[in-house]
Amino acid sequence: MAYGTLKYGVNSLTGTIPTQLGSLSNLTGSIPTQLGQLTNLTGSIPTQLGQLAYLTGSIPTQLGNLTQFTFNVPLTT
Repeated sequence: MAYGTLKYGVNSLTGTIPTQLGSLSNLTGSIPTQLGQLTNLTGSIPTQLGQLAYLTGSIPTQLGNLTQFTFNVPLTT
């Protein structure tokens, strides 16, 4: 069973973040600033990540380095 298209290279990950990451509801702690160094990641940030209620802290400014990413926010009325 495939869970996305992340590939590991020399000091880098490339591909898309699998949507199943949002199902990891037991993740705790803060978002590591090192995620901003993964500039070869592409695609959308899965909306399921918004369900990770136990993550703490602010969103690291280093995530601004992920210039190939988009964030799709579902609109509700």
